[in-house]
Amino acid sequence: MLIESPTYPNAIATLEGAGAALVTYPLEFGTQGHHWDIDAMEQLMGQTRPRSAYLIPDFHNPTGALLPDAQRSELAEALRRHRVVPVFDESLVELGLEDGRMATPMSALITDSVTVGSVSKIYWGGLRIGWMRIPRHRMGHFASSRLGLDLGAPVLEQLVTVELMSNHDGVVADCRSRLRAARDLLAAQVRTWLPEWKLIVPSGGIALWAELPEARSGVLSIAARNHGLRLVAGPNFAPAGGLDRWVRLPYTVTESELQQVGPRLSAAWEEATSMIGVDRPTWPASWREHHGNAGKT
Repeated sequence: MLIESPTYPNAIATLEGAGAALVTYPLEFGTQGHHWDIDAMEQLMGQTRPRSAYLIPDFHNPTGALLPDAQRSELAEALRRHRVVPVFDESLVELGLEDGRMATPMSALITDSVTVGSVSKIYWGGLRIGWMRIPRHRMGHFASSRLGLDLGAPVLEQLVTVELMSNHDGVVADCRSRLRAARDLLAAQVRTWLPEWKLIVPSGGIALWAELPEARSGVLSIAARNHGLRLVAGPNFAPAGGLDRWVRLPYTVTESELQQVGPRLSAAWEEATSMIGVDRPTWPASWREHHGNAGKT
């Protein structure tokens, strides 16, 4: 199965738990942030011949990258050409924080695709209601697989979701406004307290994806606990290993909490960089091939 790197950690765990052999495509990184090289992805498909793909084209988790409309038809054609059945994660599709405009849905460009969505990013993280849009000819297989997991979502949570959906547009507008302010506040905190970190503010999503001066995000996540922060280190987002120069910084907490992030994160980074005898990560060959050497991303 073709999967991006970095990507959503729970997706990695789910696919590996199901016995999938993962083929990793490393997102490119440039002055404008992370982006997809469709030609490179298609070359990888031709070499490895995956049967399916799990992709996040809309405010990618964790980078916040958005696949441009101009590349969407190219990606759809490449997937069709190599007979790859894609699963598109649209959990963050409505979280554009600039103009709120939604890109062309990938499912409109490639009909034999599966899309997954969730209300947890818009309404509340504890409301675990999601859905899948599945081509009719694949419905039987997916329905039978579901029976091995559970018998359905809790009725109370479904009723709560229906009630919230009655004012969906208003809830989404409020969510975007809150997240936009939170994103800008967190970015300002990082730039003030940790100016040596590389930060490109995304146009949507729920987190910043920061590049560290040294490959120490694993150590940083441990040190952060001593300063009241809980961080997820970069390697957790790497299906093939690596990414210890990166850390995800969510901006979904309250304004008062975000205002404390800068000094706490700075103190945690100082502690992390003062540690000696820390093993550096072993970078996979696929990542070195795309990014030049193990010390850069």
